[in-house]
Amino acid sequence: GQTLRPEKARLLEEFEAVGGRGYAWVTDAYTIENYLDVAAFRETYELVHPIKSGDWSYQGAPSDPFSFGGVERPAKVKIARQYVANHPEVPSHIPALARHLDSVLTVIRNANEGLVRPAAAPSLDDSGDDSNV
Repeated sequence: GQTLRPEKARLLEEFEAVGGRGYAWVTDAYTIENYLDVAAFRETYELVHPIKSGDWSYQGAPSDPFSFGGVERPAKVKIARQYVANHPEVPSHIPALARHLDSVLTVIRNANEGLVRPAAAPSLDDSGDDSNV
C-alpha cells in the first residue's frame, strides 16, 4: 500500500476511534474529480469556463484537473453541479469508487435520520384570498 503523510494517518485513526459514526477515505488520485471520465470532465469544465483550443492538457490522475484551461480560480462547485446534471451515473471504470461513495452516503443518511425537520412555515395570509399575489 501507499505510505500516508502523518496528518492523513492521524485523521484515519481519529475516524476509526469514533466507532463507525464517520467515514474517511484517502483517494488514490489527487482529487475526487480524477475519478471522472476525462472527456466528460473537460466537456463540463468548458461549459462553465469556455477555453481556447490548445489550453487543455489534462489527461487524468494524478494531476489537478482544475489547473488546466487557463482559469486561475475555476468555479469548482458550479462545475460539479453541471457534471452531475449531465452525468448522474457513478463512473463504472473504477469499481472501488462506487463502494467508497456508498460508504460516504451511508454515513450521511445515518446522520440525517436523527435530524428533526421544521414544520412548513404558516402562510402570511390565511384568508385564502390570493388576489393580491
